[in-house]
Amino acid sequence: MLNTASVYIISPDAISIMAILGKSPLFNVTGISIGREGIGNALSGTALDLMILDGAVEGIDSLSLLKWMRWNLVAPPKVLYLSRGIGEWQKIAVNAGADGALPWPSDEAALLEHAKRIAEIPYSQLSETWQEVRMRVAEEMLDRLLVPSELKGREYMKAAIAYGACSPWLIQSFTHRLYPWLAQRFNSSPKAVERAIRTAVENTWLKGNLEGIQDYFGFSVDAERGKPTNAEFLAMLAAHVYRNMTRIINERIKKNKEKGNRLEQPE
Repeated sequence: MLNTASVYIISPDAISIMAILGKSPLFNVTGISIGREGIGNALSGTALDLMILDGAVEGIDSLSLLKWMRWNLVAPPKVLYLSRGIGEWQKIAVNAGADGALPWPSDEAALLEHAKRIAEIPYSQLSETWQEVRMRVAEEMLDRLLVPSELKGREYMKAAIAYGACSPWLIQSFTHRLYPWLAQRFNSSPKAVERAIRTAVENTWLKGNLEGIQDYFGFSVDAERGKPTNAEFLAMLAAHVYRNMTRIINERIKKNKEKGNRLEQPE
């Protein structure tokens, strides 16, 4: 299965960058902007896997835009920042919220490699997409904890820990990001989402699989308070999902290497 990443490019060199990405079947450029007038299109509509943001776009403060996206968008895209300055501009961009930075202009191979890594395109040889793997791992963890399937909060939990595993910004702010995102995804309200997750956490802590709870949480929960908060519960499980995903991917890479297959994306 070949998985493609949707990309929006904001750069004076957007057309040439689009041509470079077009040489790989892994990218689907959904739009470009060569100046500030088209940026609104990148922040609305279809969800993006990657935004390529050039620090030399006339009329905008690209670093301020990075910070704004991280704090104001429910689901900000991953960002590859193209740095035109000398010194520590790459480090500054990452501190502002970019997922990676590349000196620009650069060669085609470097751009493609950075874009692939940041977009987290899964290996094409895997039978499941990266998204399917994390949803399945999350489901298995909730099954082991005996989170009741009839509780609406279980579906919210699964989505939160599966997506939070690779997008930690999502579970770093429950009120402003996670609950609104889940509410939009499941056609509910943030308050209803919060209550449903809290009910599922309480039910699991009182009636769930004790062995599973000990394995996943150990002594990390406040002993005086007892049950974990929604934030503690989901953040801990998201970390476990990420570790399990990494293990699964590494096992499959090893298995394919033993068969003599190369796990490289096609150019």
